[in-house]
Amino acid sequence: MEDHDEISIRARIRTPEGGILVMTGFPGLLIGHDGEAYIDIEAMDDTFAALVEARVGTLIVMAGDDELPEGAGCCLAAAAKRSGIAIINMPIEDFSTPSAEFVEKWRVVGPQLHKLLDRGDGCALSCHYGAGRSGMIAALMLMERGAAPDAAISTVRAHFDESIENTEQENWLRHRHIGHEHGERAGVRLG
Repeated sequence: MEDHDEISIRARIRTPEGGILVMTGFPGLLIGHDGEAYIDIEAMDDTFAALVEARVGTLIVMAGDDELPEGAGCCLAAAAKRSGIAIINMPIEDFSTPSAEFVEKWRVVGPQLHKLLDRGDGCALSCHYGAGRSGMIAALMLMERGAAPDAAISTVRAHFDESIENTEQENWLRHRHIGHEHGERAGVRLG
């Protein structure tokens, strides 16, 4: 893989079991000199190559269509197909916390992601920039694997200090995190 200056990966977090959580901005999303966002296909492909190298099987996309340049979703789908990575769209409003719809969908998706990690594989979490929502859900997954909320937040921030952008996201992690079968075994409080 070429070392492209515009790769979207912000952090790679190894779990104690050997799997890896990858936090990324929306692959290939760049801002032009005019301040307008656009998709750079080479940067997107470089990001996907790095995800493949990290043995990522699934990319969770939390950025909504309204945050992205026109055609971004089609470019993402094509790059994912070329790389063999599954895409699951689970939008969370920017600078916010998961909706009830996200929580319900997570009860199905979360255990599938934990199975990837249990095998030593990776999963990727993408929002617009790769800090707030991606960091919040990375911390959630660490909590579901047995970490205390503050330890999970600290771990994620140690890998990318801009992670988990506000107290609303911190408080959501501390007080209303989601549980599922994996978390129940680890003794995590159910939300």
